[in-house]
Amino acid sequence: MAGGNILVVFLSYPLYLHYLGVELYGLWSAISIVLVFADLGNLGISNAIIKYTAEEWGRKNKTGITEYISTSFILLFIPSIIIIAFLIFARNWIPTILKLKSDYFTIAKSIIPPMGILSMCVFYTKVLMGSVMALGRVDISNYIFLAGNLIKIALTVFLLMMGFGIWALFYGALINNILLLIIYSLIIKYTFKIKVFSLNGFSIEKLKILVRFGSNMVGSQIFNMFMEPFIKISITRFISLSAVTYFDIAWRSVLHLRSFFERGLNAIMPRISELNSIKNFDSEEDIIDIHNKALKFSVFFGIPSFFFIFLFSDRLLKIWLRNNFNPAISVIFKYLLIAWGISLLFLPSYFLLMGIGKEKYCFHEALIKSGLTFLLIISLSLSGILTLNSTVISVSISIIISHLYIGYKYLRYLNISKLEN
Repeated sequence: MAGGNILVVFLSYPLYLHYLGVELYGLWSAISIVLVFADLGNLGISNAIIKYTAEEWGRKNKTGITEYISTSFILLFIPSIIIIAFLIFARNWIPTILKLKSDYFTIAKSIIPPMGILSMCVFYTKVLMGSVMALGRVDISNYIFLAGNLIKIALTVFLLMMGFGIWALFYGALINNILLLIIYSLIIKYTFKIKVFSLNGFSIEKLKILVRFGSNMVGSQIFNMFMEPFIKISITRFISLSAVTYFDIAWRSVLHLRSFFERGLNAIMPRISELNSIKNFDSEEDIIDIHNKALKFSVFFGIPSFFFIFLFSDRLLKIWLRNNFNPAISVIFKYLLIAWGISLLFLPSYFLLMGIGKEKYCFHEALIKSGLTFLLIISLSLSGILTLNSTVISVSISIIISHLYIGYKYLRYLNISKLEN
């Protein structure tokens, strides 16, 4: 699965850059900020559904699972409509903020409103994907997601060859999410014999539980959401659209490398949620044991892999991007590789804290990371010394410090657990 994610990145960027060019792809990267902001409408449900569906599955309560999924769908319909309406009214305002040239302004104005429909599909896809993960089939969930991404690339490239331009990226993403929705629904219904959606499945009790858990995750999402758009807007306004492309290539490449390990480590959260619902000495020992095994995976496989890629990053990027390679991409890539590589050490603790209901610490992590990023970049811009390199260094420092906080909170949990037992 992880290798497939890297393959997706390896295939997509050279092809997209070939057909669109650096500036036009930079425009798509800037416009896709809308999707990042729109994810706020998810209300933290995608993480909540993993936790609570896993608990219901542990009790073999299929009705409870249907209630959680149905309640999530109905709850997410409201922010979806609000986002669609907002993007229709903001189609002139967003390109103005990005200070786009007239030709690009027209393109952005036309493609921004339909992004609301894409956001809605993404919301529902995340709910069903999380449900399959919570049912103990993280492997199936991830492989389907990978297959969908490969289909998206093939479809997008076909549309680019047909002359659809930047719209090819939109249609590829939209059709991909619709296919994923259908496939995940069929798996839940026919593999696990669980009804996916019912109007009668809406539950006020489940709604309160989802919103209670999601409130901290929404806070986390708010700060994480504003971070990437803020960085891209700053680069667009103070540097250039080409620089946005360079940042986007490095940023997404490193995040996909990180997902190589993150998707595997994320699998511990449903099991920890199940054990946490039991709440006895043995279950706490099992939770710590799961965490330690995940940490060993990060230390002995994750960190060496990142180090190896760091050593050969220049050569790998030149082979991958060929004529589209720019030295700036390599510099950004290395800084982010160090920061996100260090974060791997704290991912097991992050998912443990989320699984035991301490999601407020995940909110704090996002607050520290985004807050430091905002502070450093604003300070640099006011001082007139904001460059692409200084921007990336600021982001890297923020990522490292925020994850050190997660490590500290895990050690606190460990000490308290020992004292109680």
